[in-house]
Amino acid sequence: ERDALAYSIRKHSAILSAVRRMPPELWNEIFKSASFAAPPWSLGLVCRSWRNVALANPYLWSYINAGPR
Repeated sequence: ERDALAYSIRKHSAILSAVRRMPPELWNEIFKSASFAAPPWSLGLVCRSWRNVALANPYLWSYINAGPR
């Protein structure tokens, strides 16, 4: 089982590597299109780089629906 997990990690590490190299400008565009699906603070919970991009993107914070209360 350990060998299978190690193989799976090696197999998917290339995908993760490409995602980690994406420039913040591209993440901004992706977050803009997803801004209505998730509040901006939830994007910042994924990882440090997503948090930095979400906090620096004024578009994400231009409208926040706080609900009926």
